[in-house]
Amino acid sequence: MKKIIIASSIVVLTVLGACSTNAEPDTNPKDTSTAKENSKKSATDNNKSATDNKKVTASEPVVVNGIQLTLDKQEVTKAISKDQKEQNLYTFRVTGKNVSSINKGLGSADFILKTKDNKTLETDYNYAAFGGEIQPEKTLSGPVSFTLNKDQKATKLIYRIGKKEMMSWDVEN
Repeated sequence: MKKIIIASSIVVLTVLGACSTNAEPDTNPKDTSTAKENSKKSATDNNKSATDNKKVTASEPVVVNGIQLTLDKQEVTKAISKDQKEQNLYTFRVTGKNVSSINKGLGSADFILKTKDNKTLETDYNYAAFGGEIQPEKTLSGPVSFTLNKDQKATKLIYRIGKKEMMSWDVEN
């Protein structure tokens, strides 16, 4: 019994360790201010501010936490659930460019979907997803998918860091 508990603990720690981000504090204050200045400069250069919960159109890039996010495309298709019920599959194509001087992480798990009835949906990993670390000046893009019941309507795609909502886009139905 002890062997099973120890083995499962090791598996859980390995999975959680693989999903974590590198949150080491930067010991060089000069580098930290440079990264902040670069983020502010990028937001200013694009004449867009990187404010919390800002709503933008699908094609307008915006800088949030050192990542220039662009919502490239939105698709709504019909899907059939395991119990043969018709559902709507909302798929968004997201592109993130690292405009900071340090590596940043971005992935499907950073996005949630709000519905008209104010429910929050997590990414549906039964469909394609993306994620990874982005080096400075590099780009990462991929799909973010959500499955909704036929009668549900999506209202907002939200980018979040942890539990804090950083950015939102209105969803076309």
